[in-house]
Amino acid sequence: MRFIILFGSPFFLLSLFVGCKESKMENEIPSWDREYYEKSEQKPYVFFGIYGSFPEKHSVTSTFYRCKGVPKGITLQKYSMEQHPDTIHTFLEGYLWEKLKESDPNWAIQIESSPELIILSGEPEEVENLNYLRDSVGFITYLLDNGGVCVYDLQMARWWSVDKWKSDIFEHGKPMPWNHVLILLSDIDNHSWLHTRGMRKFGRPDLSVHNITPGQEDAYIEMIERLIALQAYGAVVKEGQEVHMDNIPNGTKCFLRGDIDDYDFNNYHIEIEMPE
Repeated sequence: MRFIILFGSPFFLLSLFVGCKESKMENEIPSWDREYYEKSEQKPYVFFGIYGSFPEKHSVTSTFYRCKGVPKGITLQKYSMEQHPDTIHTFLEGYLWEKLKESDPNWAIQIESSPELIILSGEPEEVENLNYLRDSVGFITYLLDNGGVCVYDLQMARWWSVDKWKSDIFEHGKPMPWNHVLILLSDIDNHSWLHTRGMRKFGRPDLSVHNITPGQEDAYIEMIERLIALQAYGAVVKEGQEVHMDNIPNGTKCFLRGDIDDYDFNNYHIEIEMPE
């Protein structure tokens, strides 16, 4: 099965299915279910930027890329260096970009030389499953196979090479929520602060736990990984919910904090507080 992507206006893309019915295609592409799904006031928001040089017309093999098209609520915008240099350079500055240039200058030159940027962003309408993520991942992978040189994940604050995106995100053929979320460990006054970035793409708060004593990091990382998966597959962590897990102190509880403008998360977050 294939669907065709045509450029409509200079910025927006139009997707059309060709030669197949939606019901038949759905049967051929496995659904990414959210087995613990509960309704939440927080909505998923995705934002990916793909740099490269892309053809004007795309023919996407939907079954290979596990992609039914651009999900409802999510838009695609294409920018060119010739007409929109400021937009293309938006992500080519700041700490993350400087670190990339230091670690892989040749790749940075390749990105900077890209004549185009395609941005996939928005709030998907259907959130009871993760098919919006499946379709987004598939379409991005198609773009990487057709002129793309990298992916910038704004929610995760990460640059993906083509090879790492395919091995960590696409080739598993399932959501792999841990690979969509960054776990950070920061030192503060001889204790560790464990926190995440990226849960907003699942419509769930990020996670934070302060005052981890030396030697206890692995237990809390395991706790964070479990909560990442639980939330990604749809669960909602209740206010004041207690954590019951080996090597985590009894009385450890979860509390919603912050907002989407929080600099450390760009999202709400759950502060996991240990008993005093």
